[in-house]
Amino acid sequence: LPAEEQEEFDPYLIKDRYCIYTAYFQYDQYHYLNKAYQNINYPRFNDNGIIYPINEDIYSGININYSNDKVINYSQKLTNNNSETYKCEITYADHATTYTDSTGYSRTYVFDYFFHTINVMDSLNKAAYYEYIYYMDELLKTNKYPKFICASNYIATLKGLEKEKVTCLLTGLNTDITGMKLEFNLNGSINKIDTNLMMSYNALNILTAVTTLEALNVLDVRKFERTLNNIVIPGRAEVFRENGKLIVVDAHLPAMLDCLKMLKEQGKVDKIKVVIGSMGHGYKHWDERFKTEEFALQRKEVRKYAMNLLKDVVDYVYITESDSGKENALDICKELESYLDEKVPSTIIVDREEAIKQAIYECKEGEIVFISGRGNRRVLCNGENTMKLLKDSDVVKKVLEQFK
Repeated sequence: LPAEEQEEFDPYLIKDRYCIYTAYFQYDQYHYLNKAYQNINYPRFNDNGIIYPINEDIYSGININYSNDKVINYSQKLTNNNSETYKCEITYADHATTYTDSTGYSRTYVFDYFFHTINVMDSLNKAAYYEYIYYMDELLKTNKYPKFICASNYIATLKGLEKEKVTCLLTGLNTDITGMKLEFNLNGSINKIDTNLMMSYNALNILTAVTTLEALNVLDVRKFERTLNNIVIPGRAEVFRENGKLIVVDAHLPAMLDCLKMLKEQGKVDKIKVVIGSMGHGYKHWDERFKTEEFALQRKEVRKYAMNLLKDVVDYVYITESDSGKENALDICKELESYLDEKVPSTIIVDREEAIKQAIYECKEGEIVFISGRGNRRVLCNGENTMKLLKDSDVVKKVLEQFK
């Protein structure tokens, strides 16, 4: 950048920049990833401002670590056209990816898939904001096979899609505490579906299912609607309603908070209360990576990030245990509480079952309790060598029985 355009980034100052990233991955006969091509144009911060390097023709020898059949991180040995070699560690989390190079410099990218934006914070305490674009036209031309597109009216407009070419187009969405009401244009025909799914991020999931059934030529909209309303996915946006109270059990904090915030802004819920804990490290049967001091240090950043998300959204926080491992559960709770900076009232109840019970007992009509983090997991590791069986939704059901 010209000198007059260079400026130091305040951590909370957001700037518009564009990020272009393309990648090609090659798999071996056993379906293991063994080579990748990357062409990246993104800003890297230095002490003098911002530079925009372009890394072309980068080939990678990749080491991948899995947990529950999901990639949790992988290490790359990268070589560019000048035969310069360096290492990069890439760690995945929910809606976020962290890159750390051999110098210790790191960047964390937090993705908003609905608004197609990326917020970036690096280890030098610099921040930036991007918008990114999928090249839909290229995807549609990749081969001769039929293409089926589903999109919301907003996304179609943002991408410049010809709406008459969209197979299934979401044209209307109304969400309240009873569920979502969708209107969509399917091949020129307007359809409506009422669901008991409350979280708006499910709208595009529903459209994808509708489009798939249409592509298979087996779609019956009314049968699909009935089936959809009979499906319960344990621990994933599992909703309980009782006497005007709303209790939600879900594993994903950022996406759920966005939905709850929208409901509150629309006046459809009065208060949002959250039950939250944090994983520790060191349980004897965990992967070795979860027993290291390095992992323990990383957890502190994750905890701070999670509690910062709560500050501007929720009205009360119940802080409790969640797989503490060999860390002291009370110490974790106190650490979490410290990140709230007294901006949100909170209470510490280490016993998770008691925390859920108290949150429900204190929930009033028109309020919502969001029990976050564990979803449908039943095993809670509460020491280096100990565990107990506790499933959040089972506790909720047991408590709600007392109100009947």
